[in-house]
Amino acid sequence: MMDISARRSELETELAALERARGEALLDGGKHTKPNGEISRVRAELEALTQAEGIQSDRQRDEAERQRLARLAQLRSELAALEQERLGAVERAEMSCRNLIDATNAMMDIAEREAAVCHRINDDGPVPTPLSRHSIVSRISARMASVFAKLKGAPHRFGSMNWHYTGAPNHHHSWVEAEAHALKNHLDPLIAGAMPAPRDKLLQIEHQKEDTIHVNGHDSSGSEA
Repeated sequence: MMDISARRSELETELAALERARGEALLDGGKHTKPNGEISRVRAELEALTQAEGIQSDRQRDEAERQRLARLAQLRSELAALEQERLGAVERAEMSCRNLIDATNAMMDIAEREAAVCHRINDDGPVPTPLSRHSIVSRISARMASVFAKLKGAPHRFGSMNWHYTGAPNHHHSWVEAEAHALKNHLDPLIAGAMPAPRDKLLQIEHQKEDTIHVNGHDSSGSEA
């Protein structure tokens, strides 16, 4: 592509030289050695360059606009895709929150039933402290807070939600492992004690015909075997 600026500089230099030569010739009373046609040619080319510069500017503006529109189209497409991703994340957040509430309610209800069973096994005696509502709420809320604390830029507060987190117990374990450990020493004896103890000797019955069944050395007729 032609370097319009460089060509214009060459033509302007050439035109200045031609016009100076014509002026000197007229001043000296001599005949101009360069025909006027040369000056006209240079001026015509300079005018053409001006038109070319205008066209070049138009093309540059058109290309810039085309690129701007292309960037906008790409950004709009990206925005639409991001909105779909955001809504997907919103849906997952909603379901996670609802599942969290459902699971927490179920956990508390089951713990209450466990406490009632323990109370009955202990002949209306005390219930293991880790099964109390206060104890469970304290442990689980601390673990929830440890998860909430991972919200970006919100270690203690997220809008209308506030929590206090200083470190959940057994935070290096899963919640299941931590809860099982908290109640193991309390529940294992109760569960084991609720099982029937094995007997050293059980009544042995040989499976024979009904009229000859032997039970502890006597047959069913009362005679000794």
